[in-house]
Amino acid sequence: VSQSRYSEDVIKGKDNFSKFLEQLRTKTNLSFRYRLMELTSFIGTQMIEATEEPSRRREMIKKLIFSSLFCDTTLRNNDLIHVRRPDQMMKLSLAEQKEVNEHALRASELVNKYQTAPLEASLIIKQHHGSLNGVGIPQDISPKILPLTKCLMAAQEISYQILLEPHRHPIALYRDWET
Repeated sequence: VSQSRYSEDVIKGKDNFSKFLEQLRTKTNLSFRYRLMELTSFIGTQMIEATEEPSRRREMIKKLIFSSLFCDTTLRNNDLIHVRRPDQMMKLSLAEQKEVNEHALRASELVNKYQTAPLEASLIIKQHHGSLNGVGIPQDISPKILPLTKCLMAAQEISYQILLEPHRHPIALYRDWET
């Protein structure tokens, strides 16, 4: 099934995803999530275009953008988008820890039910914190995660830092992040 099919579903609101995106655009407490998805998709696309064979780019970009849109969609508490490392988990309530620990797996399961999702999207989403089973935020990233997952992770973390420090030039942020 083509990309245009799930794009049509979103545009027509068949799966309520268009309503979700509209909330992200207009509600202040959700706008950070929307900007993070948008910037992650842009940066990830640039990475793919710079490193991949032209014949593979389109499909990989489609997977990355789709995964970026859905990877954090099961986080009900918008503030939990800011939990990026295992040490931040200790400051959360048990319910919040459970939500963060399981959100990648839950989002993966949700996308896996969507028949027109790009191949491997649910796996990329499950692995987007570096865990093979989609549970928790591991201290060390599994070397067995998909290369496209690594691209998504890098793009999301760079995007996150750019959004947190808008006064700094993105190249300076990237250099700090790289070291």
